[in-house]
Amino acid sequence: MPKRGSSTSGINSSVPHKKSKNSQSTNGHYDENTPLNQSSYSTQLSEKGPDLHKNAGSILRISVKNFMCHTFLEFDFNENLNMVIGNNGSGKSAIMNAITLTLGGRATSTSRCSNIGRFIQHGKSMAEISVVLCNQGLEAIDVERFGRSITIIRKFSVKSGSRYIIKNEYGKTVSEKRDMIETIVAHFNIQVDNPMCMLNQDTAKNFLNTKSTKEKYNFFLKATQLQKMVDDLEQNTVEVRNAKLSLTEHLKKRKELQAQQEDLQAQLKFAQSVRDAKSNAENLQGQLEWAEVIKLEHTLADIEKKVVECGFAVEEYTKKRDALIEDTKNEKTKRDELLRKAQEVANTAIEEKRIHDELERRMKTFNKDRRDLLNEVNKFEKELQLQVELKKKLQNKIAEMRR
Repeated sequence: MPKRGSSTSGINSSVPHKKSKNSQSTNGHYDENTPLNQSSYSTQLSEKGPDLHKNAGSILRISVKNFMCHTFLEFDFNENLNMVIGNNGSGKSAIMNAITLTLGGRATSTSRCSNIGRFIQHGKSMAEISVVLCNQGLEAIDVERFGRSITIIRKFSVKSGSRYIIKNEYGKTVSEKRDMIETIVAHFNIQVDNPMCMLNQDTAKNFLNTKSTKEKYNFFLKATQLQKMVDDLEQNTVEVRNAKLSLTEHLKKRKELQAQQEDLQAQLKFAQSVRDAKSNAENLQGQLEWAEVIKLEHTLADIEKKVVECGFAVEEYTKKRDALIEDTKNEKTKRDELLRKAQEVANTAIEEKRIHDELERRMKTFNKDRRDLLNEVNKFEKELQLQVELKKKLQNKIAEMRR
């Protein structure tokens, strides 16, 4: 990837080393749910010489998981020029697409598909890409915050879309905003959308096969970033026009606010005069209230004098009241005694009535039983009479039969 200040003094021809689905990790098995590891670069950066740190923004490592046709693939870059070679399916395009997608590029920039979910390996539900950038040298960005390396991770799934994670040298998450990605790539002048920087097969094929000078010129505009400058100029023109409209609107609002300010100042002046008048009224009200207090004090003195005079009459009435209370207590005692006796008489009458009612109930029961017995006797007498008559008839019949 061309970058300002980069050197091409060395060439590293490498074949991406791909880990299969069943490849082992430190614990013996690769877990596809485990995040890609970037913490080893802290040790690697310390062990390697200072020549590695010349090109801030150069790529140190790429790791992909469940990406395209690769369950797990990682690739270490040389500090200078890297030539990636290999058979079909070895991961050349995967590395290029991973760089584009991780550093802020869109799925359409890869000329593969328009939806990033299409890059997920068949049969998987999510994918993860990790790119480690060098952050040493004169062009390093915010070293105190990021350290000597910046790890940018992009995770995406079939259902929940994608998200970015930016980590510092020690693996601590610094940000998860796309704006931070744009700030970093702009600082390092990384142009993932520039066909001269990221030239994929389809773009190269279209450029070689096209006969249209317009398309070639458009390619030239993109490669030299003139098209980006034109787009930025058009966007800035729109923003300036909007800013002018906004300024006109704000000036109009300013005049309205100034008019409102003058009205408010007049209202404030009137309010101050009202406040002064209110203060004077409060002073007069205070004087009036004190005059009322003095008048009430004189009235109170007269009342206290009358209270003393009435005190003697109250003592006399108190004596009479105490005598009446004593008489009332005596009468209450007599009344309570009478009530007690009346209650005893009432209780006796109630008991006698209960006994009388019980006797009446028993008498009614006796009379009923007596009537029932008489009815039974009458019934038996009638039955006996019938039996006697039947006996006579049988005797007569027997006598006739003997004749």
